[in-house]
Amino acid sequence: MSNTRMAILMDASLCVACYACRIACQNHNGLPADQKYLSFDFHEKGVFPNTEFHLARKSCMHCGDAPCAAICPPGVLHVNEQGFVNYIDDTDAGCIGCRACIAACPYDVPEIRDGKMYKCTGCEDLVSEGQTPACVDTCIANALSYGPMDEMIAAANERLSQIRDKYPEANLYGDTQQDGLGLLTILRTNPGDFGLA
Repeated sequence: MSNTRMAILMDASLCVACYACRIACQNHNGLPADQKYLSFDFHEKGVFPNTEFHLARKSCMHCGDAPCAAICPPGVLHVNEQGFVNYIDDTDAGCIGCRACIAACPYDVPEIRDGKMYKCTGCEDLVSEGQTPACVDTCIANALSYGPMDEMIAAANERLSQIRDKYPEANLYGDTQQDGLGLLTILRTNPGDFGLA
C-alpha cells in the first residue's frame, strides 16, 4: 500500500438524498436496477412538530483494519494501494460464496448475489488512473469529497466547527473506528442513531 491513504468524505449536512451518487455507481459498475453498492439510512429525531430527518450513507466503510479481508478463505478481499478494501472478481480465483465476510463485517455491508459477494470497491479502476470515484464525481450538492485521508479529516473538522451551533451533536465518524475508515462521514447526529458503534 502507498504511504498516502485515500478517503471519501461524505458530509451528511450537505447531502440532499438525490441518489445521483447511487445511480452513478450503478452505471459505472454496470449494476442492474435492483443491485446497489450504496444506499442511505434515515433517522427521524424529535417530537412532532419539531422533528428532524438525518441520514447516513450505507456502503463499504473500507476499514483500515478490515475483518472481512482478514477472514476471506480464498484471499479474494484485500486492501488496495489507495487503502480501500477491494476484491478479485475472477471466475478462477474469485469469491466462493462462503459468507465469511458477511459474518465478519461490523457494518453489515457485503451481500451475496448469484453465489458471489459484492460491495463498493472505491472505484479502484478510476482512482488508479488519477480520477475520483464515480459517486464523488457526480455529487450535485458537493457533499462528497475525495483525497488523502489526513486532508479529508482536516476538512471534516473545519466543517464541524461551522455547523456545531446548528447541530450540537455533529461529529466525524470514521477517523478512529477500525483503524480509520476509507469512508469518513460528517453526521449531524449521534452515530448510534444509525447503529454505528
